[in-house]
Amino acid sequence: MNKSSGGSRIARIILLLGALACIGSILWSFWVETLMPILQRGEYIAAGLTATAFLLFMIGAGCMVYSAYIFLRNTYRLFRDATFQQSVHIVQNRKNCPPDRVRQARKENLRALWLAWRPALPWMVLGWLIFAIGGVVIHLAEGKL
Repeated sequence: MNKSSGGSRIARIILLLGALACIGSILWSFWVETLMPILQRGEYIAAGLTATAFLLFMIGAGCMVYSAYIFLRNTYRLFRDATFQQSVHIVQNRKNCPPDRVRQARKENLRALWLAWRPALPWMVLGWLIFAIGGVVIHLAEGKL
């Protein structure tokens, strides 16, 4: 095992522990500050709806985080592609290139960016949709609908 893989493993463990601490603090806060007061008042349906809305919000956030991961991963891969780099170089040095070639390079860049970013869009839309449903459920829990 080389040094970089050991450092990578340590970084992953630290990232995992940080994520678990963050999730744990969110769950603790939800339980103590949100759900317990509702349960103490005896509003069990409101507590169930609030817990459901919280779960929907967490699933929606997960979809959006996954969307961001896909977006960043594909963008990183695209910018490492030699063909894309050539097109970017042509656009950046447009004064030294024929206008038709610059126009073509811009079209190629936009197409490549669209193809890289398109897989993330359904996850983002799904996340927003789940968030909207969670918003309706939380309004039901608060008696506003």
